[in-house]
Amino acid sequence: MNNSTGIPILDLLIQHEEAIGSLYKACTITFPDLAKFWQAFVLEEKAHADVLRILATSLKTEKVFLNNRKFNVTGVHTAIDHVNKQKQLVEAGTVTILQVLAVALDIEQAIVEKDFFEVFETDSPSMRQEFAALRKHTLAHVERMAAMLKLVRQQSNI
Repeated sequence: MNNSTGIPILDLLIQHEEAIGSLYKACTITFPDLAKFWQAFVLEEKAHADVLRILATSLKTEKVFLNNRKFNVTGVHTAIDHVNKQKQLVEAGTVTILQVLAVALDIEQAIVEKDFFEVFETDSPSMRQEFAALRKHTLAHVERMAAMLKLVRQQSNI
């Protein structure tokens, strides 16, 4: 699924993005009425993973430092396990659209709250710009996911 970048922490972030994309892919199948909505997220999560792979090349040549206080390896492993468990539930058909939207919103919010893309410190303007763009895209995911959750709740009269 992913090729190692040689940077374990970056590999872990890529795995996280891929797991989220896989969850959203399962949602396109289980919830076909919202397949276009989920498919957009699938493509964006893939793009995030691809950007991280491209950044790996730059990370090897730029002066980039890991802020260990901001990065919890165990926490990311736990997050990946959680996403994979949610995917299994979606595939089994044991969650409602409201439940999976709420879970997806929580996942996206956690990325922002944990500053997953701000664990690297660099003087490189281009590197800072790339990590800021990833954060901005994730914030947009939060907004779009929250809006869809609100819409589905209204349509369900919940």
